[in-house]
Amino acid sequence: MRYTLVLGVYTEDEQLIDALVDEPSIANVYVGDHPTYWTDTGIPHDGYLAHFLMRTKGFIRG
Repeated sequence: MRYTLVLGVYTEDEQLIDALVDEPSIANVYVGDHPTYWTDTGIPHDGYLAHFLMRTKGFIRG
């Protein structure tokens, strides 16, 4: 489940939830009945989906 933008899980396993939240490559973890496109004022986001899919990278060799 690494490198997931938004992960929805249906579990009461607190150890699993803690492990998912502690995984730095998972951006957001939604526990329970929340659609993965849902957001709120207190939930951080990374911008628009297009930014995630079409990242740019600068590179200089000199």
